[in-house]
Amino acid sequence: VAKWMSWFGGSQSEKSYADEVQLLRRVGSVGNLPRAVMNTAEQLLFRLRRHPASRGLTKPMRRVRNIWLACQAHGCPRTVPEMATLFRIDPRVAVRSCSLNFEDVADTLERDPLSNHRNLYFGPMLPGHFVHRFGNRLGLSGKPVQIALFVATVVARFDVTPGNRPHAVAAAALYYVSLCCGVAQTKKNTWLLLDREISEVGIQRCLTKLCFYRLFPLELREEFPLATVV
Repeated sequence: VAKWMSWFGGSQSEKSYADEVQLLRRVGSVGNLPRAVMNTAEQLLFRLRRHPASRGLTKPMRRVRNIWLACQAHGCPRTVPEMATLFRIDPRVAVRSCSLNFEDVADTLERDPLSNHRNLYFGPMLPGHFVHRFGNRLGLSGKPVQIALFVATVVARFDVTPGNRPHAVAAAALYYVSLCCGVAQTKKNTWLLLDREISEVGIQRCLTKLCFYRLFPLELREEFPLATVV
């Protein structure tokens, strides 16, 4: 009885926050998100509920934003199409939910004296963040994934493909390494296995630069002879 009395005696905002937390946890369990990411998403849900960027967003859109920010803060960012698939919403709604400036969020948390997330790093997305996850979808593992990670790191460091999105560079690096290692893979198959997040044109644009600069490691070209002709 005391449990139900405390629930009905609470304010409407507390009840709404508790319901949102339960929905967040349910989505996290469906998406197999780490517990640390979900804890951060719950804290962001509470800290950013009165943020100016939250105005005009529905509750589902706020859930998308908080999990998207939490994944970014823990170094495992998700793309907007991935968020749309996870929450089963329109991709256009997901784009609007994730169009939040990281600097504004960091400033808000820094000014909040009760916030324990001042050390969160909302840094830029890098191609290396997507290589392992995309490699699993493409059936790549071991040395090809490590080589693709090396190629993606070089591309990001020296800005080899300016103007291309990080996940497009990661997909192109995996496709480029699969060609060099003799793994049967096509651009269309890569596009389909990645849930059509990156277009074939985007992969080809990045692949042209990778083939031009020949970013495959020199010490591994004897082990993979196809790397000299790609």
